[in-house]
Amino acid sequence: MFGRLNIIRVLLLYLAASIAMAGQPSPFCSDCAATRRNLRDLCDYIVKNKRDMPTIFVAGYYMRTLVAGYQILGDQCYLDVSLAHGDALLKKQMPNGYWGTGYGSIYLADTANALGEILALEKHADPARRANYSAALRRFAQAIEGDHLIRPSGAIGTGFRAKLDGTIIKPYDDDYTVSSALVGGETFTWMYKETGEEKYRQIGYNALRWVLSTIREDGVIPYILPGEYADPKVKGDPENDFNLWDRLRYTNVTYVGEGVINFDLHCGKPEWREEVRSKFKPVVEFVLRTQNGDGSWGDIKPVLRPATNKSPWNPRPFSDRRRSAGAVNVLTWWYLNVDQDPRILAAVRKFDRFINDPKAAADFCMLHRRANLDPKAGSESHAHTDCDVATALTGRAIADILSPGIDSQW
Repeated sequence: MFGRLNIIRVLLLYLAASIAMAGQPSPFCSDCAATRRNLRDLCDYIVKNKRDMPTIFVAGYYMRTLVAGYQILGDQCYLDVSLAHGDALLKKQMPNGYWGTGYGSIYLADTANALGEILALEKHADPARRANYSAALRRFAQAIEGDHLIRPSGAIGTGFRAKLDGTIIKPYDDDYTVSSALVGGETFTWMYKETGEEKYRQIGYNALRWVLSTIREDGVIPYILPGEYADPKVKGDPENDFNLWDRLRYTNVTYVGEGVINFDLHCGKPEWREEVRSKFKPVVEFVLRTQNGDGSWGDIKPVLRPATNKSPWNPRPFSDRRRSAGAVNVLTWWYLNVDQDPRILAAVRKFDRFINDPKAAADFCMLHRRANLDPKAGSESHAHTDCDVATALTGRAIADILSPGIDSQW
């Protein structure tokens, strides 16, 4: 029965992608023709300006947008650029199995973001490439195991302090929310799907179970990173509490949501899936409850706090708002697989109207819209900015609006 349900789900997702390719309306669009134009403009911008970014996690999301753009719009150039970038990414893997982030330390979460590109490319790759993908991810997973970065709690560690050339200095001694969700829920789940080895599925489950156990009743996911003064063991300190619960609420929705979605769709164990959905439901309610009137999420005006000597993280930055578009991916997944709540359709359509508005999108930091106002905006590929992160992450949301579930089709 479970195998039959999986086949039905795949067929439904394939149908959704086929409908999107044919230009038929998705239920999540406010105006699918406008959304398709938005996606095409974004993909063309990426091909022109962002194919050589050294910051691997941003580049990974840009390339995932191109893969989805190829599937939805049919432009072979988008796939060709993505495949070439995937080849280059594999060449950057170090002998120790890790990747440099492009800015110093080796962060496992950033690596999982980047490797999401490989997971999206696999179904479009030739057998030699697929073999290379599998070997690279196996080396990465084995390095994490061998270096004891799977924490006693089941969480995945942050990674390593390292020199700019990738030389490891020492590991971070932290359980980390984002790496647990992305490496556990996504990378190790893919490893299970690829190899059939039960240990990988168990690692993914243990990591996500730890993340889900930290969610507050109101659906807020804490950003746990003790080394950056966001430690759940510290009680009664306003600065720590702010870092833990308030500063990066929508960043957590986006990154934790990505790990949860992929584990849910690909873990192949119904009882675990039901557990994940039950524990994640408050997050969905939080997303629906806190959407801004314009369709976005996060602070429209800056929220500032007095500076202290404890942490550099006192303001709640616009970076949280600019990482918020993953809320759309969470909502489309929930609607497709859990509950066809009409509030979800309304929320996603509202975001779609927002992101299709050129002025609103430019204000949100979408670089392809800013480039219309200033041709030099975002044309540099040597370093990433907050606007790069916003643009790259929002691309996967736009694709999901047009072809529901496309971002997580392995």
